[in-house]
Amino acid sequence: MELIQLLGTFELFKDLSEEKLKLVAAKAVKLDFAENQEIFHELSTESDIYILMQGRVQIVGALGKTDSATIHTILPGKLFGEFAFIDGEPRSATALAIEKTTVFKIPRADLYALFEGDQAMGYIVMRNLARILARRIRQTAHELRSSLMWERH
Repeated sequence: MELIQLLGTFELFKDLSEEKLKLVAAKAVKLDFAENQEIFHELSTESDIYILMQGRVQIVGALGKTDSATIHTILPGKLFGEFAFIDGEPRSATALAIEKTTVFKIPRADLYALFEGDQAMGYIVMRNLARILARRIRQTAHELRSSLMWERH
């Protein structure tokens, strides 16, 4: 499948025309990672967004100086790295390929430049990103609530 068609299947780029998908595809960089290879590290200042094509990625957060915990496992077709992409702040967690993994990295500066030139495109992508994040927050709140209920019994 051609990259342009593939990008069109991702929720982040839903409702973009083929012409706009071509613009995004031109900015995407395909990267391969080996099992247990770090994609980005917590507190790094890199703020690009990633789309997982193949493999699995664990998002891991530090717990003190020596311990860590898996926050989330990313499966193919999903994006990650969106917090730093949105606000430009350092990474809130580490992304680790837990098996042979292929991603498309889209540089934040390049995508934001596209949005500046085409604000309708920027609106669509950021609206889609807001929906993705809202769904994740709802799921996290549900899991937290379930966990708290479990602890009470």
